[in-house]
Amino acid sequence: MAEQDPSKLPTPSACVAEGSWDECMTIIGQCHSLVHANGVVRIQSDIRIGTRTDKKQGFEDKVKAVEDLLAQDE
Repeated sequence: MAEQDPSKLPTPSACVAEGSWDECMTIIGQCHSLVHANGVVRIQSDIRIGTRTDKKQGFEDKVKAVEDLLAQDE
């Protein structure tokens, strides 16, 4: 599934999904199905979910905000 990720977002040790609730839950379900199909009988997923209604903000916005803060420290 990783090779299908169009986001190209940096992440050190996790998978990141951005989209509607249904889209994200579908991706998680597909990941579980794929792992089960490869013979794994038990899977545990730890999921962290953030939602907000006050503004539209994506991962790229968050990465840019951190990069801007780091640039101020240089």
